[in-house]
Amino acid sequence: MRLSETFDRAREVMLRTELHSLPINPFYVCEKLNILVIPYSEMRTDGLFERIGLDPNDNVDGFCYKDDSNHFVIFYDDARTPKERINFTIAHELGHIVLGHLKNVTMRPRYMTNRRNDPREREADAFAGELIRPPILFVLIGWQLPHHIRAICNITYEAAAVCSKQVQILRKKRDHPYYFKDFKFYREQFFDFIYAKQCRRCRHVFIDDSAKFCPICACKFLSWFHERLSMIDPFAAETKGAPVLKYKDYPVNDKMQVMHCLRCDNEDLSPDDRFCKICGAPVYNYCTGQCGDIGSCARIPDYDQGCGVTFLPSNARFCTSCGCVSAFYYAGLLQHWEKERDDSQNDVLMSISDQPHWNTTPDDDIPF
Repeated sequence: MRLSETFDRAREVMLRTELHSLPINPFYVCEKLNILVIPYSEMRTDGLFERIGLDPNDNVDGFCYKDDSNHFVIFYDDARTPKERINFTIAHELGHIVLGHLKNVTMRPRYMTNRRNDPREREADAFAGELIRPPILFVLIGWQLPHHIRAICNITYEAAAVCSKQVQILRKKRDHPYYFKDFKFYREQFFDFIYAKQCRRCRHVFIDDSAKFCPICACKFLSWFHERLSMIDPFAAETKGAPVLKYKDYPVNDKMQVMHCLRCDNEDLSPDDRFCKICGAPVYNYCTGQCGDIGSCARIPDYDQGCGVTFLPSNARFCTSCGCVSAFYYAGLLQHWEKERDDSQNDVLMSISDQPHWNTTPDDDIPF
């Protein structure tokens, strides 16, 4: 099988199991594909080693098995260290199954073949690498050092180092027509993962593939965001434990029009309305092209006076393209981001203080 076909099979699995972010959990993938995964510790307890005809003392990470009913099972050494190695083992054995290596055999332990000379082993390794640490994703997010890849993918340093070398090669070829289809697949399948951003001032997290400014505070310092980032990024490590802030947004229809007026709650809005017919507030959020004081003009600037960004998120105070004030913020429909942040934090403190406090008076001091 050609290497490109092996990669295609891994991507088919991503589609079938709806994978959209890293790290990939191979146990979850197997469950979605109805493949049973059993640790060696259970095999020893149930006597499966003897029934299958294997020596439990053989030093092998794992193997896959197909019974007479064409049901697939993956066995793995759950005592193997480091634990991250197990993820690659499961993905490798899954590769044997997906690539059809078990069509004519009922059992395929890894140690039964010469891995150096058997192309099926190399194919299974390539499949596993593409599934749990796809190098194209790291080209797209701009991270390539082994310890970055290891932290994000939850794999061993050795596996991450192999991926790192592939990333460096692919970075030079990303614009080659041969790889257009591959990059397109990952941009679409992992869109939210690739384009997740966090503002370093207001800590807002949002998804945008072209933002130059934070929609909440207009800060230019945006960084790629991932929940495991504190393991590799100094800024994220410094703020570890600080809440990721989600600023209130409002429901919109498929044309980005709010479902009700944010000023007077009028719900009688037609698709052609750009402003509320009751109070005149905008019902679309767009770039006004204004960078001065909010509300300095009696009339809200029309959408054609901005930079061309006619649809902004409902909680956006600023245009993500040019940093100018949004229509909702200009009209006073949205609070200043610092006030909303402070109010949100105060609400959390109030909810804590409202919880019942149990009487901690010692029994000897209770007067009955």
